[in-house]
Amino acid sequence: LVDSVNRRKFLAATEAMGDIGIAVDPATPTSPEPITVLVTGFGPFKDNLVNASHLIASSLPPSIALPPTSGKTGEAPARTIHIHAHPTPFPVSYHTVRTLLPTILEDFARDHNGKRPDLTVHIGIAPNRQWYSVETRAFRDNYRITDINEKLGYDDGEKIWKEKGLPAVMYPLPVDNADTASKAKGSEHKITPFPPNRHFLQTWQSNASPGTDLRISDDAGRYMCEFIFYSSLALAYEERRPQSVMFLHIPSATDDASLELGAEAAVALIKSAAICWIDEALDPKKTVNVHRTTMDILSNIKIPPAPLQLAIAGALILARILAIFIWPQLRKLQSNCLQLLARHQRRQSYEIVTLRVYPIKSCRGFTLPKTTLLKHGLDLDRRWMFVDARTGRFITIRQTPRMTLINPSLSEDGLQLQLRIFGDDKVVSVPARPSEEWLQANTTLGDVKIWNTRTDGYYYGPEVNDTISQFLNRPVCLVYNGPTERLLEGNGNEKNLGRVQNTHFADMMPVLIASESSIGELNARLTQKGESPITIERFRPNIIVKGNAPWSEDSWKTVRIVPSGPNTKNKKPIDIDVVCRCARCQVPNVEPSTAEKHSNEPWDTLMSYRVIDKGSKYKPCFGMLCCPRSEGEIAVGMKLEVLAETDQHFIID
Repeated sequence: LVDSVNRRKFLAATEAMGDIGIAVDPATPTSPEPITVLVTGFGPFKDNLVNASHLIASSLPPSIALPPTSGKTGEAPARTIHIHAHPTPFPVSYHTVRTLLPTILEDFARDHNGKRPDLTVHIGIAPNRQWYSVETRAFRDNYRITDINEKLGYDDGEKIWKEKGLPAVMYPLPVDNADTASKAKGSEHKITPFPPNRHFLQTWQSNASPGTDLRISDDAGRYMCEFIFYSSLALAYEERRPQSVMFLHIPSATDDASLELGAEAAVALIKSAAICWIDEALDPKKTVNVHRTTMDILSNIKIPPAPLQLAIAGALILARILAIFIWPQLRKLQSNCLQLLARHQRRQSYEIVTLRVYPIKSCRGFTLPKTTLLKHGLDLDRRWMFVDARTGRFITIRQTPRMTLINPSLSEDGLQLQLRIFGDDKVVSVPARPSEEWLQANTTLGDVKIWNTRTDGYYYGPEVNDTISQFLNRPVCLVYNGPTERLLEGNGNEKNLGRVQNTHFADMMPVLIASESSIGELNARLTQKGESPITIERFRPNIIVKGNAPWSEDSWKTVRIVPSGPNTKNKKPIDIDVVCRCARCQVPNVEPSTAEKHSNEPWDTLMSYRVIDKGSKYKPCFGMLCCPRSEGEIAVGMKLEVLAETDQHFIID
């Protein structure tokens, strides 16, 4: 595939991309030293058996000739960019990235007289994007997608970086002091990139092939791409070097035309970064300098006359007094009035139209006309899950969409949970409510891992696991939740909820409530874009209601399920705390009936208008996560009343 990319074509294209060059130290404008660029790509992972990022990195031209560029403050002479593509792809492994990246930089410096690369460009694929994007920032925390070794990024990233006191967000930036930069380890040229802005995007578009979809992104994905981006920035930060690092996201296609276009986009990126940096170095007024120091800003502030200073001070003191003594009383009065008014208003009431149970985490669910709502969730909901047979770590649709083709159901007598694989007549059965004696005789108690927590579970034997392992093409084990309680965290912990509560194998909270009108509104947007409508099953809710305006559930704080029908005299209502909104990953992109994952939808549409929670700035919200205060029978047709609302929902990890 690499050989199919015509290197001569790239060299010819780069010569025609315009008179641009790399910014160098203005104090040494005639330095003949070439500009060095290190480029890396990734290896295979998940369904991407061939990774386009490494193919494109390997196909870049070894050098680019840059003519001289002049500006108001000087001239950058003709230079040559030497592009050094790392010969082997980075394995998609947090540990390997952490340990290998410093070694690669040291090896580069050893081969270049002790100098680090003037610019590092990491390339990675974004399977859900059909465009090329340069990232503006990288986050330190929350790398919760497992790598090829079934590991999370905490131990090799967040934990270490927090111990070192590194910033929560990193940007491509210069060091604070130019003199320090010039003395920094292996720093020959003072290349000082700023986070790509509109000027950069326009320059990049002008140097790429016409019609290429190029964008700036502030969401690198919280997976290996963002992990290596932050790692590279952090190494520069710790060594007091300019953080001359860029990350390019590319589509995952590996056909010849896509690889050629991707290589052209990468070359244009390097050259466009050069011209933007030259513009800033030679003509500071041409681009917005985002690196003005605090002292620069303060020096431009005009100090008001003394009488005005006294007036301002008096106003501030008065405002402070009002804030401390009067404002709380006003807020209390407002709250009392609102509560009094609420008592006289008719409660919002909705109808439960569907009850859905998902016995095995990430497998298909089924509907019930009635069931029991327990404090840990609906009866039978997520009591089982599949784990990797070697590591005990849970597996989900995120890594294995084929899990949606595993269909659990109850036997006619309700005593057996039956597992059927789509297109296969074979049935695997286990007791739906296994006794302690049965579990001790037929399973093995062992540790399991779900997200960042460890708990225990009862492992089933090969009579259950062999069929599923063969279908999923990996060794897995079915696990029933063990005796150790899995306590709620985040919004559901004791401090926030006011009580200790647990759940089984749900991601976060015991119950998810969703709205028919909200899925209807989303489908209207999808059809306007030419996409097919989707079912609410993709969002895996437990309780589905109708009768509300789209997204009115966003403000629910407390709801009540009211018994209805005959023989309800002795049945008590069930109050439920709505603890937070549900931030979504890309699981809803998977169609449950086929296990096919759409590359963009509904994720793109949701991202366009449903990033509404300040605690989840990079994920859209759909549905409300809930914790029941009591237990009882619920049924389709019952009413759900809203007892309290809030505008203070905030998702806590």
